Amino acid sequence: VQLTIRTLPDLPLGAKYKCVFGDADPIDATVTATGLSCPTPDLQSRPAIPTSSVSAANSVLTPSLTGSNQNTVTDHVLVPLSVRSSETNKDFVSRNFAYYDCSRHTTCSSCVKAQWACNWCVHENRCTHNASTCQRTVVSGENNPAHLMTHGAAYCPRLKRPSDEDDLVPSGVARELVLEAENLPHPQAGHAGFQCLVDIEGAKMAIGARIEAGRYVVCDKTTVLLSSVAFFLFLPFVFVWFRLTFGSHAVGFRPTKCCFISKLYDGGCST
Repeated sequence: VQLTIRTLPDLPLGAKYKCVFGDADPIDATVTATGLSCPTPDLQSRPAIPTSSVSAANSVLTPSLTGSNQNTVTDHVLVPLSVRSSETNKDFVSRNFAYYDCSRHTTCSSCVKAQWACNWCVHENRCTHNASTCQRTVVSGENNPAHLMTHGAAYCPRLKRPSDEDDLVPSGVARELVLEAENLPHPQAGHAGFQCLVDIEGAKMAIGARIEAGRYVVCDKTTVLLSSVAFFLFLPFVFVWFRLTFGSHAVGFRPTKCCFISKLYDGGCST
């Protein structure tokens, strides 16, 4: 860690500056032309990042009524970083220091919008600080100083909101569900294929799917009958490729009109 400190006072012979990260043991610092350089504590001395209140799995399958995912990802923990003089054993300057974990983000949109230098590995379907671990397509984060050709949420694979004519699906009628997608990755040899997953009143149903014209997700024909008489019933819908979650979509059921009304939600979709 490079610390810029103006007017750093000289120490007497034999004295040292030390960096103190939270409750970790003080670490000897090296004086530089602009301040100090400090190694970070080993992994065992770092505080754990709190877990999110909502698990990643639940966040995918819980749509909000407003069409957006309100769940917050906890991806970092703050500790005070202080500079201490071995002469006085007193801290004379301090600021917050963040330990962050990009892997806490489970969707491309959430990953690349993080406040840290995160990257989304498209084919591995994961978020990482180290883009060199991605095998193929990488989307660099919006706060990552390393700008790749595919930089920011605009390059994330996602489902598009259907038009008013296309978001009505008759209840009790076998029909394909077609959704337009953007930035679809190219399938690789030996991949496990595509599926649409729907959670119908607690019962999960997997439906075969295919890609047409490089940008349409087509879920195989199926008939869904609901027992609920609620005015609206939102059904989580997830598109899966390579056995990994690609994007999500929620379907609302209006019994009075016998139709399904599509509502998009979460970072994996656009509105």
